[in-house]
Amino acid sequence: MEMPHLTPDVLQTFFIPFDQLRPEQKKLISLSDQLMNQLLSSDYIVIGAPLAMSSGGIYSEEPGSSNDFVATYLKSFLSFLGMKDVTVIRAEGLKIPKIKESALENAVKSIQIQ
Repeated sequence: MEMPHLTPDVLQTFFIPFDQLRPEQKKLISLSDQLMNQLLSSDYIVIGAPLAMSSGGIYSEEPGSSNDFVATYLKSFLSFLGMKDVTVIRAEGLKIPKIKESALENAVKSIQIQ
């Protein structure tokens, strides 16, 4: 499905209490409401978010952890949406000799769905 761009009219409706929206405004945000309901009712959401500018390193520990803004940002944003149970699964060391051979396999092994 092709997603329409957010227009100023749609964005404005996000800041109006629902009970004050006119019928045409409710229609404008109906797709957003449907998608958010689907997202928030999901048991699991998988987001692929590479740290592209320095890919292949290790960022879960020092000295690289100060560069890992992606996981921190996503956790903050998802928390803002009400999603507090967030697990980060990392495929790290994909370009580091002696680590890269098992890096992806170790990442897959770390996935635990309960």
